[in-house]
Amino acid sequence: MHQLNIKVEVFKEDDLYVALCPSLNVSSFGESIDEAKKSLVEAVEIFIEECSEMGTLDEVLCCKETKRRSYNND
Repeated sequence: MHQLNIKVEVFKEDDLYVALCPSLNVSSFGESIDEAKKSLVEAVEIFIEECSEMGTLDEVLCCKETKRRSYNND
């Protein structure tokens, strides 16, 4: 399991809220701030899973402004 400390920016664009993780260049949206944040968590989880499957997770995390708190292969 991965736990990351990431910066999240939320802003309104037209009728939607956009949640952005600039350090990973991942974003998502929702009709409310909470919905946008929840959607971003899902997007980041998918991004991390894909990087792990491709064998690029360590490279992505070390090159981004992201602090890795813990790593377990559960």
